[in-house]
Amino acid sequence: AGPKPMAAILERLDAETFEPVYFGDKLILNEPVESWPVCDVLIAFYSNGYPLEKAEEYVSLRQPYLLNDLKMQRTLMDRRRVYDLLEECGIDVPKHVFMSRDGYVSSGTGDGK
Repeated sequence: AGPKPMAAILERLDAETFEPVYFGDKLILNEPVESWPVCDVLIAFYSNGYPLEKAEEYVSLRQPYLLNDLKMQRTLMDRRRVYDLLEECGIDVPKHVFMSRDGYVSSGTGDGK
């Protein structure tokens, strides 16, 4: 059932209660979200090439319960946002400087405190 982290989570699900439905790469990459299976709970495992935008579209359309936050996955993909979030939570980060080529304006101090 895919990568080890995904398999570890799925093997803990009670087979009497949960029926895992694997969407598969072909479906996820090539089909519109309207043709994806309807599910009550979505566990989305990000990997290189994963169409996060399509997963977000699916969530908007079907509104399943999310086991992992897709919007937070976008945050985790951007070190600037991760550092800002850590600072907002009072967690020390290393001193750092960002070059923003996309207009992102950091809310952090960059001084590592």
